[in-house]
Amino acid sequence: QDAISDDIEIAVDANEAWSAAEAIRWVEELDRHNLSIAYLEDPLHRNDHGGLLDIKRHTGVKIAGHDYVTEPDHIESLLDMGALDYLRLPGTIDGALIWARLAKRYDIPLIAGNSLFELNVHLAVAFADQTDRIEFADLAWNRLPAHSVTVRDGFMHASQTPGHGLAPNLDMLEQIVDNNPTPAPGNVASKA
Repeated sequence: QDAISDDIEIAVDANEAWSAAEAIRWVEELDRHNLSIAYLEDPLHRNDHGGLLDIKRHTGVKIAGHDYVTEPDHIESLLDMGALDYLRLPGTIDGALIWARLAKRYDIPLIAGNSLFELNVHLAVAFADQTDRIEFADLAWNRLPAHSVTVRDGFMHASQTPGHGLAPNLDMLEQIVDNNPTPAPGNVASKA
């Protein structure tokens, strides 16, 4: 916490790896070191609804979810119980429309992020009045488009070209092919 300013929030994404008891221990341990977290993302398996409520009851930490739930009825059951404080936008337009309607109905903010080529920045703009934040992961695939989403001064900037601006970066694609040659058709060895 000393290494960052007070206006920077820390979020923890467990990718469904913990039990409720483990998540509670992690939050308590972080608190002991004065590392307060803004929210836990997907701390438990998607079907451990009661465990999510236990985490909230014991720690007061907010819960974001859910990268692993694709069915609206499942998300709605989590929202009905009060198990989620933030709703993560899925990577599809149809899914985002449904999740945005649910977030509005349950009065919780959306989080966009970690999509192929960071395209969720476009969804965040479409739902700007509901989107609390955009997560950014500087992954190698973000360099494949010629005009990728960039981050400057804490803000994401999408390409100003038409559509998603996804013209390929041909030099980068050539580098990938040169570094990972694929055998030509007909030249593949196989066992009989």
